[in-house]
Amino acid sequence: MEITSSLEPGTKVRYTELRVSRMDERGKKRFNGQVGVITGYRAQSSELPEPIVTFPKFGRFKEEKIFEVPWKDIELAE
Repeated sequence: MEITSSLEPGTKVRYTELRVSRMDERGKKRFNGQVGVITGYRAQSSELPEPIVTFPKFGRFKEEKIFEVPWKDIELAE
């Protein structure tokens, strides 16, 4: 599902299967199926600003905050 408008902070998202398939082995282990939360947006001049997504601690992986995640790389989590 393509996201066409900004989502509220607190919305749960995850990386798409296509994006995860293009990651290295460590990235695949870290992000495959993991749900992150939109925590905000950076000030951008684009019509649809890209979100800041925070993924919680998972196993030995620390919490990770990723800035300006492209909309094509994430999807809503159920």
